Amino acid sequence: MKRELSRSERVTVVSLITAVASVCGILFYRRIYINGNGLRCILYDLTGLYCPGCGMGRASLSLLHGDFIGAMKNNPFILLLILIGIYILVRLADWAITGQNHIDRYIPPKLLIGIFVVLIIYGVLRNIPCFPFTALQPQ
Repeated sequence: MKRELSRSERVTVVSLITAVASVCGILFYRRIYINGNGLRCILYDLTGLYCPGCGMGRASLSLLHGDFIGAMKNNPFILLLILIGIYILVRLADWAITGQNHIDRYIPPKLLIGIFVVLIIYGVLRNIPCFPFTALQPQ
């Protein structure tokens, strides 16, 4: 029989998840910024094409330094990454407090499909080798 976690147990789980995410963030920052090693894109290495996520590491780093314009130049979908982070935090808080999922019912599936389609179109457009599409390539 499956036992439900108490509220204090759920808060402990959320705290552990937050701690692990923080350590991962520090290691990410250290790898990219301090060591000077960027993240490699497998698609770019194999094909020379930019994926929709190319430049996201540099965009995240720019955002950490408060350079919002620089982040948007590297990859405007950094906004999507921020929204995903907010969603995860709200979802974890909801689960820690209530033990249930009240958040997902407010996200329409059509929105998720739309975001996926826009990402695919963005990935195609940023690989067209003429202006203005070259402006979509990571800086």
